[in-house]
Amino acid sequence: MATKRPADDDTGAARKRPRRNYGDTIVVLVGINETSFTVHQDLLCRSSCFFKTALAGDWLESREGIFRLAETNADAFRTYVDTLYTPSVHLRDLVDEAPPRFSVEDTLKAKLKAAFAQRVENTLQLCHMWALGDYLQDHRFQNKIIDTLGEQPIELFRHAAIMIWASANTTVGSPLARFLVNAFAPSLEDTTDACAVLDELTDKLPADLLIQLLKAKVSPETIDGKAKLCAAYHVHPDGIDRCDGSVDSTREWPKGKTRWQK
Repeated sequence: MATKRPADDDTGAARKRPRRNYGDTIVVLVGINETSFTVHQDLLCRSSCFFKTALAGDWLESREGIFRLAETNADAFRTYVDTLYTPSVHLRDLVDEAPPRFSVEDTLKAKLKAAFAQRVENTLQLCHMWALGDYLQDHRFQNKIIDTLGEQPIELFRHAAIMIWASANTTVGSPLARFLVNAFAPSLEDTTDACAVLDELTDKLPADLLIQLLKAKVSPETIDGKAKLCAAYHVHPDGIDRCDGSVDSTREWPKGKTRWQK
């Protein structure tokens, strides 16, 4: 006798999945190449205050159903759309982690260097996604990005490219900028390395960001667990000072000594 599938009801008939109706769609043209995305506007409005306001007004874009985000990173927006349709997926699984290409002649040192560079690039992609969430006024998305960044090895943030990106794409007092500064500051502990790093960054960072780095070096911030991560770097609506648990990432915070502690 055939075994009844878990999805079958008592009559043996397969259960139908509930059909989701998201309503009308809009077209979002992203980046200088205007990469096209067709997205259900109900999903966007539920998550993004930017789209909720734009679609509620009598604007040309809302009438035509076409929005242009010329300065937005297309890969970041693609990931954002993925999270709208599959909210349970972990952000780290959506970031492109294609392995770097190696030749037969590459040494182990060269391979490790290329692999590390790829992981730094993936971390920068997460930063782009946070900036997108800030622009779209989707605080829930921003907080999930912070949670995901908090799971990364601290070594990934000790790279000049991270701070150069932060200076060009964030304000000094923003949650992400503070997060990156506190993650980068431990790399200044070694005198020799610190001098080399500061020499590399001096002409590329504004003075106020360099000052924040030095302050973080003198008085480092320790993040021990998700509650403190939330309190220090999450963005919440006025009157709410903590998460209700719904924005936590799908994986547990590492047990024991965190990668943020010495």
